[in-house]
Amino acid sequence: PDYVSDYYFGLMQEAGVNFTVVSPETWGANKQSVEEALDLSAKYNMGYFVYDPVVSDSGKLDTMQERLDLYMSHPACIGVHSIDEPKANAFDALGKVYERFGELGYNNQYLFTNLLPNYAADLSGAGSPMVYEEYLREYFEKVDSGFLSFDHYPFTRAGMGTDNMRQYFENLSAVRQVAEENEIPFWTFIQLGGQWNDSGAPRDITYPLFPSEAETYWNINTSLAYGAKAIEYYCIFQPINYIYTLDGFNFEHFAMFGAAGNINSWYYYAKNADMQIQAIDHVLMNASSEGIITLGRTASSNIMGDEKIESGSFRQLTGITGETEDTNAIVGCFDYLGGTALYVVNYSVYDKQQVTLHFDAKYGYDVVQRGRKVSVAGKDLPLTLEAGEGVLVTLR
Repeated sequence: PDYVSDYYFGLMQEAGVNFTVVSPETWGANKQSVEEALDLSAKYNMGYFVYDPVVSDSGKLDTMQERLDLYMSHPACIGVHSIDEPKANAFDALGKVYERFGELGYNNQYLFTNLLPNYAADLSGAGSPMVYEEYLREYFEKVDSGFLSFDHYPFTRAGMGTDNMRQYFENLSAVRQVAEENEIPFWTFIQLGGQWNDSGAPRDITYPLFPSEAETYWNINTSLAYGAKAIEYYCIFQPINYIYTLDGFNFEHFAMFGAAGNINSWYYYAKNADMQIQAIDHVLMNASSEGIITLGRTASSNIMGDEKIESGSFRQLTGITGETEDTNAIVGCFDYLGGTALYVVNYSVYDKQQVTLHFDAKYGYDVVQRGRKVSVAGKDLPLTLEAGEGVLVTLR
């Protein structure tokens, strides 16, 4: 509650945060703080999902309307945080909650549920084997949700290794496919920091598991290339139990803001990334993902799903080449209101790279890079990208 203030909400707004999905404070136990957060969200033009376990209790459906009447009319309230990372055996009860919520007619407000990643243990919740796509599809068979939110944090002890990155793209591929089947958008979490410490026991955090600036951009930009419609950050404020280490308290290895109120490096990374996001969201929010083109051995070996465009061409785009044989990049291919949009991402998190897009004729292009748009023309379009950077190209 100390950080429910103008100072922090102002900083969040500057970093591009425009809604909060999860707070540890509940409407029942922390009503005053939640009300203050709602008021500040309205003041800073943000949305807020209220955390109210009563609404998510399938045994209390008869009281849902009475409960929602307490806060849903607030201008900042965009819904209720329902549950985080449910297993499949929770879907029946959760479906009843969503059904009742839908009956009450909240057409522009939502229940928020965030789903597990593909590396989670026991997706079924019953100890029986369940593949990830089955988990996602069963959720939408039983729960009438308007979007698909999930988390997959790629920067673990496996680092940027091949197996870890392949699993990351398999997760994006499955989510993209199921979202498309259900004609809904998907939202994805971005990893801000490392060394989760859910137990709160002192632990060794010397292992370098903290996403760099380039890795943070890579995480954001690969998600955008796959068609994500919301970028969610885990997390804004460091949970208090994440501060305990063998060397004492650490407030700098997780989140935009440490639990001591300090500003961490990921705050600035998110703020820089948002300059690009705000400059391109009018395109990507109105565009549908048509597939992914890969360039380079590493990117090509890690992306193997149905979204991969094996021909390496898309509409007017006939191909993409790199400055060297070691150049790796991906291109998200989109239909933008009937036209063509391309989101080009430097796959490397270490090196600046140059790639060239080749087209079947001379066209005009709007190119948005680091939040700035330039208009150019030609048959070939060379692009220089910093490590992890993404560039939007829209054909005119």
